[in-house]
Amino acid sequence: RMDERERRRARLQPPDPAVWEAYMCNIRVFDQLIANTDRNQENLLITRDWRVWIVDHTRAFRTNRELRDPAELMGVDPRVLDALRGLEESRLRDELGELLTAEELDALLERRARILRVFDALLASGAPDVFTPLPDPR
Repeated sequence: RMDERERRRARLQPPDPAVWEAYMCNIRVFDQLIANTDRNQENLLITRDWRVWIVDHTRAFRTNRELRDPAELMGVDPRVLDALRGLEESRLRDELGELLTAEELDALLERRARILRVFDALLASGAPDVFTPLPDPR
């Protein structure tokens, strides 16, 4: 239907701001995980039913181990957090080993650990609204 740039130009607001924010939170988590340095308005695609799809990851999977901006990690869908916790290194290496270098995979795993530490600290501090669940896609 449109990309984020078009949405902003048309000054369209999502019908459910909480769902929109949940999408944005999960996108921020994913971009931190894969070290995407090129998220922009043109690679956030919005469908007619206001689902958000992220495209263009050509500047991702870098070897830096630090999170680009940990302060961006304000919320996450609990299913995403559970998936990050359950990510098995051996499976990751099996699935992505031909696409990413060992150094890129090591960096991704380190960023995952850092993301989990951020959310564990937020949860331990009692921060409100850490969980931003998306509706069940089924």
